[in-house]
Amino acid sequence: MLLATAIGRGSALPDLREMWRSASLESLLPQASDSDESVLSGQSLENKIREALAAVPEMPEPDTETITLFLTATALDGQSRAFKDSFEQHFDVRDHRRVYRFKNQRPGGGAQRYRKENGTWKFGPDEPKHFASINEFALLRAARATASFPIAFQPVSELPLLDHRVRPDPTYGDPASCVMDGGVLNNAPFSPVLDEITKRRVTRRPVERALVFVVPSAARLEDEKVTQQRCHEIRPGVVGLSALNYPQEVDLRSGTEDIGQRVQTSVRGTRENLFERLVTDTGTQHRKQMQEAAQSLLDEYRRSRVNAVLLDPVVGYTSTGAVTSLAPLPEVDDDAIADILDRPLSWFPPGDEQLSDPNIDHWPWGIITAERLLQTLGHYLHELLRPTHGRAPNLSPEKQAVLVEGTANISTRLREALAVRDAVRTELGSRHLLDGGLGEMQAALLADQVFNELNVPEVVGRLVNEAATCFLRTLKQTTPGPHCRKQEDVISAYLTVEVLTQAFAPPAKVIDNLTPKFKFLRLGPDDMGPLFHEDWSARLGDKKLYGIRFRHFGAFINKEWRQSDFVWGRLDAAHYLLPLLLPDEADRQEERTLHEAILAAEELPGEEGDSPTERMRKRLADLATKSDAQLLADQDAKPVKKTGDKLIGVMVKKQPLCFIAGLVWHRTWVIWRKGHEQGEQVSLRDAAKSALAQIVIAPLMLGSAFIGAVIVALIRHL
Repeated sequence: MLLATAIGRGSALPDLREMWRSASLESLLPQASDSDESVLSGQSLENKIREALAAVPEMPEPDTETITLFLTATALDGQSRAFKDSFEQHFDVRDHRRVYRFKNQRPGGGAQRYRKENGTWKFGPDEPKHFASINEFALLRAARATASFPIAFQPVSELPLLDHRVRPDPTYGDPASCVMDGGVLNNAPFSPVLDEITKRRVTRRPVERALVFVVPSAARLEDEKVTQQRCHEIRPGVVGLSALNYPQEVDLRSGTEDIGQRVQTSVRGTRENLFERLVTDTGTQHRKQMQEAAQSLLDEYRRSRVNAVLLDPVVGYTSTGAVTSLAPLPEVDDDAIADILDRPLSWFPPGDEQLSDPNIDHWPWGIITAERLLQTLGHYLHELLRPTHGRAPNLSPEKQAVLVEGTANISTRLREALAVRDAVRTELGSRHLLDGGLGEMQAALLADQVFNELNVPEVVGRLVNEAATCFLRTLKQTTPGPHCRKQEDVISAYLTVEVLTQAFAPPAKVIDNLTPKFKFLRLGPDDMGPLFHEDWSARLGDKKLYGIRFRHFGAFINKEWRQSDFVWGRLDAAHYLLPLLLPDEADRQEERTLHEAILAAEELPGEEGDSPTERMRKRLADLATKSDAQLLADQDAKPVKKTGDKLIGVMVKKQPLCFIAGLVWHRTWVIWRKGHEQGEQVSLRDAAKSALAQIVIAPLMLGSAFIGAVIVALIRHL
């Protein structure tokens, strides 16, 4: 959140190092004035965030950049959604997921909204400034909500965040909930990030899109704790912890599967290859044969297009208002499709459309086809800018500038097309919620009505025409021929590709938008780097971090531990970002020098005379050999004791039970500390067992023996 705010305000980051060093457990313990029913103080956390935000001043607008921030939370009282099965039986499913979006759009960056103003649909700039100081309370609340680890911090109301909530869909109008840590269900919302990549404009320079996933866990997973155990041997505590962790695993797995699917459907492969051949083979017999083949398939394409749109839940007749059907998609009646195709509707091409001479003024191919066309044109030009990958490696600076300008122009047209698509889907969705479902012909006519009301054929036709003109002009100025002669030829070439690749595609693919090409980089604590590449440490992985110890709260115990983890953040970032920023392996030979410089700059505490590398090596040795209890035994553990006291007060409300639990915890602490002072390796679990026996079990046994003696005496007396 702080990084996004700094970019959105055009300012430098606050001193994150000092903020992290000061994040001690003691500073987060509740004060007497706190009313939080939690182990740690949410107000203290919020105050630290507020101080950090105050150190990020707002700079003049021309210096700001486009940035989008997504934060997740988990609702404690999620609203239910209505579903029905294949046999029309209705049931409800709750949704506790929350995603909030904050965005800053650089002035003049080309972001557009298509909306109705004074009775007329028109484009207007979409330049939100959610990181401005006037919106600071919402930023504070989102940051506190997404970090409100259960029990540790008290949940908060998401009421100040409703304007930024994108999940659940704002269409449902769900009321504000009490929310806690987003990591309970979804710590990595990949899907909205990938959608945002699609909308990001290319300007000023060639770009390479990269999705970097920063995570503090090991890449290679060890065996589960229960791998070698039989079912009856597994302890209840292990089962409970597993049950808490599995929801996060499911969401991360589905997110990575989504990334894989997006990578496979990004703009490349057959579609681009065919388009390039048609654009450069102008006037050849091959181009003519391709166009004739596509023309012969136009009727099948039209049928496929109508079928796909009617099956789209937002657009088509399968929509049932607020109820989601889990039945198999129904077959659209052949006669209904034939009736629709006989009508001159505005969202699919007429049967007499000539691919060799398309109508570029009144666009009849719908928005998704225009979107794919614009993506293909922009990506074609963008590839020319990449000397090591592109089709024209010897471009002069002047020609590169022309290509950048042309790519940016087409990118703007694409963003305008996406704005039209969003407006159309919003209109169709709102009307379906009112209608509660439509028949085939009604759905087709509603789509036509919305298209005409929003002037989609004329507006999208203009965008396609402008993009094709820009594409052809840019191509002729930068690369040798042969080329298409006019913009109609460019559009004809793409429509030929569209029909050939989509005529027999599944319905979901016919109306599915394409994700731009991007690379996925996982940045984690897996590699030890060149300075610590030794047998004994090479496989430490995430165990080199103090922060994962003590149930991921280890870093809050000791300032030097936090410093060590901060250093590893920098070392790992350098290691993983070097291949991204410097593709040539020869340019990355100085990684050792870079790591040495980072260690020297961080000045880790240690024995006088030790080099920075040796100081880190000693810490790694401790982490590799010592248990949590052994690490804690060497520290000032008073804050841990206070945290345990507070935890009992939060979890146990009944006064007698709270008193007993407090005695057990206090005795556990005494036994554990005394054992370590005497050099004995006593775990907290063993200390707790001893304390329980001393305080609870022994008195119960004595009490039972006393009662037994009384009963025996009474029997003898009688």
